[in-house]
Amino acid sequence: MQPSSSFHNDGMSSSQAGYFGREDDSWMMAVNSQPITKQTDEIPVAGSSMSVDQVASTSRLVPMTNENRLRPTADRISGSLKGKERAVSPPAKPIMHGPRAPKARKREYHQAFPEKEEDTEATSTNSTPASSPTLLGGADSRHTSFTTVVSTSPVAKLRKTDSHRFVHWESDGNLLHQSVKAPAQDQTIGDFMDALWGQSTGLEPFIIAHDQSLQTLFDQQRVPWSTQFELQRGQIRRDWTIDEIKSKIGHFSGQTDAAVLSRVRSIMKGASNKAVFDDSIGQESDREQLAIEEGVGRGLGLMGEWHGATDWYGGRIQQVATLIERGEGFVLNLEPLEMQRSTRIARFLGSRRLIQIRMSKALLQKSRSNVIAFLQSHKLILNGRVFIPLPPKDRVCYAVEINEDYERSCDPKVGDQFRLSFREIMDWHNPMSLNSRQPIRKFFARYALGFSNSVPVLEFPEENIHSIDDILIDEEDLPADKKPQAEKIHTDGSGIINLAAAKLIASKIDYYGVPTAMQGRIGGAKGLWIISFDNFEDTPHIWIRKSQSKIEYASLDRGKRIFDLLEVSHPSSNNTCFLSQQSVLNLYFNGVPASVFEMLMKEDLENAIRPLMDWTSPHSDVKLFDEIEKSGRVMSKRLQVWSASLSRVLGHSGRYSAAESGELDVDEDQENPRVDVDTAGGAPASLHDCAAGLVKNGFSPTNCKYLQDKLRFIVRNTIDAIVEKCRIALPAGTAIGKAFVIPDPTGLLEADEIYFRSSTPLVDPDTKTIFQTLEGDVVIGRYPTRLPSDLQMPRAVNKPELERYTDVVIVPTKGTLATRLGWVTFMTLLGGGDVDGDTAFLIWFKPIVESFRRKSLSVPSSATFEQDNFFKEVETVTDFIARLSASPKSDARTLFQQASLSGIADESVGIYSHWHDIAVWKHGYGSKKAIRLAYMFNTLLDGTKTGLIVLPDVYKKDKKEASLDKPLLDRFEPSVARLSLKPKKDRSILDILAKYGQDLRDKFLVQYRQETERSEVVVDPDLLAPWKEATSRKEAAVFNHSGAAVALQHDLDCVQKHVDGCMTQYRMATAASGTPYKSPSKSGRQNAAGLGNRADQKSKSDYTHVVASFAQAIPGLIVMSGDEAERVKVSYAFSLSVNFAFCVAYVALCDLKSAASSRGRATSTVPIDEARSVPSSVRKIFDMFDA
Repeated sequence: MQPSSSFHNDGMSSSQAGYFGREDDSWMMAVNSQPITKQTDEIPVAGSSMSVDQVASTSRLVPMTNENRLRPTADRISGSLKGKERAVSPPAKPIMHGPRAPKARKREYHQAFPEKEEDTEATSTNSTPASSPTLLGGADSRHTSFTTVVSTSPVAKLRKTDSHRFVHWESDGNLLHQSVKAPAQDQTIGDFMDALWGQSTGLEPFIIAHDQSLQTLFDQQRVPWSTQFELQRGQIRRDWTIDEIKSKIGHFSGQTDAAVLSRVRSIMKGASNKAVFDDSIGQESDREQLAIEEGVGRGLGLMGEWHGATDWYGGRIQQVATLIERGEGFVLNLEPLEMQRSTRIARFLGSRRLIQIRMSKALLQKSRSNVIAFLQSHKLILNGRVFIPLPPKDRVCYAVEINEDYERSCDPKVGDQFRLSFREIMDWHNPMSLNSRQPIRKFFARYALGFSNSVPVLEFPEENIHSIDDILIDEEDLPADKKPQAEKIHTDGSGIINLAAAKLIASKIDYYGVPTAMQGRIGGAKGLWIISFDNFEDTPHIWIRKSQSKIEYASLDRGKRIFDLLEVSHPSSNNTCFLSQQSVLNLYFNGVPASVFEMLMKEDLENAIRPLMDWTSPHSDVKLFDEIEKSGRVMSKRLQVWSASLSRVLGHSGRYSAAESGELDVDEDQENPRVDVDTAGGAPASLHDCAAGLVKNGFSPTNCKYLQDKLRFIVRNTIDAIVEKCRIALPAGTAIGKAFVIPDPTGLLEADEIYFRSSTPLVDPDTKTIFQTLEGDVVIGRYPTRLPSDLQMPRAVNKPELERYTDVVIVPTKGTLATRLGWVTFMTLLGGGDVDGDTAFLIWFKPIVESFRRKSLSVPSSATFEQDNFFKEVETVTDFIARLSASPKSDARTLFQQASLSGIADESVGIYSHWHDIAVWKHGYGSKKAIRLAYMFNTLLDGTKTGLIVLPDVYKKDKKEASLDKPLLDRFEPSVARLSLKPKKDRSILDILAKYGQDLRDKFLVQYRQETERSEVVVDPDLLAPWKEATSRKEAAVFNHSGAAVALQHDLDCVQKHVDGCMTQYRMATAASGTPYKSPSKSGRQNAAGLGNRADQKSKSDYTHVVASFAQAIPGLIVMSGDEAERVKVSYAFSLSVNFAFCVAYVALCDLKSAASSRGRATSTVPIDEARSVPSSVRKIFDMFDA
């Protein structure tokens, strides 16, 4: 209710008057009509209201000190309190009512909002004066009353900067200081969120796929959800119509996904007689649906067997939609269901409750602001269910299903009653009221923690989850009321886990031994946990450092007590280290001569290319098959796909860093390799899969032009990867490509020492001796590597006290003195890294180590770098809610979503990476300009969390200077053309290697051409035989005046008509892709079907309908059997066009070839066949005897 005017006119300013309510906030006042509960000092139990003087979480006690590094005490991170210790802030003054209220409230206002400039700093450091009201309110504390900020400033305008970020501006064009606090109302953040999102989302619906009458049929006929998804996907692709779905609804009525999901296409379009069905996704979908209907949280995992799956957990299916700009708007295209990962939020809600929206890099570069505007204003509709976008992760945004329906009714029979509201979903993962002091950008960025690919492995009792202090530099000099800076925290992101817990986790995943370090999530914490070998308790315990805690909770439900495993430290065998453009630039600047890189490049190319051109030696087919699979990492990719959500914890995949190629990190949500099995018999999309399959089935490059073309592109791609990207392998036994970094648990290492011990033997390539512990000078680094000091050369030492810690790089917990920063951690020298899961590479290759000269920490020339180049958004959650509360509800929702989605990948990061490359080429790697731009890039990498935004004038200036520095070339990349533009002494090492690599490339391609010219390519008679035999039989029948001649001619006419029609479709699809169908593209990369992989080319899906049409059984045959007709069909297709035939009938052609082989034919099922590879021992024997 609006206070009386006398209440406002008691000597208060207008801003103070706003503290008690405003007319345009009436929509918010309605939620404040609940009674105020009595304030107590007690810690609430689950489900109770929180008192006004409690802090955001009851899960923090007095943390232990650094003295007991490996013997952490049993201080609780959650639960009841011991003695008089309180996890609460000083009690706030009671809220007054009655005649004395105005003056008392005025004093309270001045205490809460002192009119000083220091208030801005207080906001950014999250420190709250003891006298100020505490901001509280949990998910269950609906009746708790406390002060929440409400803005009295005019509604801020949003202006897009040149770097395509949004910042707040006043109407006069000046930056709005968001840390300025405004008067407030007696209202919880929870009440505000209920009013905003509680009853209805109020957003405009956007239809992904929905038809009311069809959805009624789906619900009435009990069509399973994933089958509904696939039917709508086909309708969007225009494979069939809604009316056609309705006409065949009976095929899906009352069925399970396991029974019909994989057969949707065959039911709707007719099955080929060779169709292969994979019902694994359907089976998993059924398990998830049963778990949802059960409603006990089984999807979170660790509840045993579930409908045939041992130790089952949910969240493994991905419903993917690709956002595409079309005209002036957008469309969302549904993609095939995937089963590649599992995340905490997906396990909690169920896979069907999430849609993964993928956005291409090109789309965001062109229309990022439009994408945000589209997503912020819409709720997405799929089959009558409502999905709301959550905060994004790079180029992926997840939309979550809420308890709202669109032209359908809630159906308890499928678990609809267990759906949550948008507010409840947000509160489960990241409750606003308990994290109200976080900067709003960081708050929304925390949603990414719930979408990490992980596996639930162990549930900890709440009393066994403890807190522990970080190990700091110059701890006595750090202010007690401020969070230490990252460069002062040795243990930033690194916790402790006891051996009992580690053994259980190792047993769960079936590791060979207990890994030293485990990256994971538990509760609101993230990071790396290291084994405490000195803790001998039999029960699992875990210790969380303050630097690991990112989200506060009032209590820990089961989902928050489960340790979600991401990745572990793995043995160092087969851990090849590759150089990259970034590391080559750094090593060269720090003294490594060009001759070292040239020697390595030549050796790497020889090892990679020579085996691909050995076609005639004994066992050449086996060795060629092995080399193709290794070159394309075929088996590695299969293992990654087969292990699905377990791929990362099993070491088959990781958070892939494309820094080796000079690129930014590739988002794991975007890059999901798939085993390409064309159920209709078409060619694999993978070039290496296709070539390996040809060799395996008896084709030889000595007489098969199609295979020669494939190998030529493989050779080109292999050379380009090494030369253009400088992806140069270091010799085995001279480097480690990737290992977790952990802080020294003993404190024994000096500031310039590291420790590394491999759990598997390493072999010195010079002496052939075996060793496990690394000793001597070693170059260490991590990606990205852009500063001269990002690679360091400490001394690896042998410390017996550390020998139990294997396959991790141990760095010292003693500081290094750095310019302007004082004492910093060792990881600060490595590009500002930490120990929350960062990995490092180690190089002890003598030619590199002997010439490397380390540099001290590189810093920008300006001591005020951040202030000079960035604007910092310091708006906290509380300030954000205050700003929104001054707007009408509909506007507030849009503004909320706008801020939520602002973390979508910002192309300015990539732009500054490119500008840094230009500055390095023009001015030198160690120039002031290059160092400044490297810091710009590094700062923007964390811009989503830090709130730092490039100032518009700075962006314009940097853009202009980069355009002036950039040479007038079509493409800015290492090349001979770029080499000629600079004097010899200033030439870039990348251009030098490009010239050297091009000479090697030309040499190898000439050799390849000579090899193909020596071969005798003919049209394969084995593949033409069935067609020739059929036509010969017909001609013989005609000659003998046999009555069968007419019937045979009829069947051959049917075959020709079918194949000719498919050939026409193929030509049209090829023409649409802009690539000639007659022969493979002579430049660029190539896909398996023999089509150039141009940047603007459509994917293999453009040929799916052609392959499916070709696979259809030919109706009306008189004398030919089905199998004979199939052989004749593919043989006739081969006679028309080799590329066409392999595109639509790859599997059948391979069958024909292997059946005709004089060396015999082996048969097996597809899964067994794909699991085969050439053992290293077999390859070694063949190499030895064939030498």
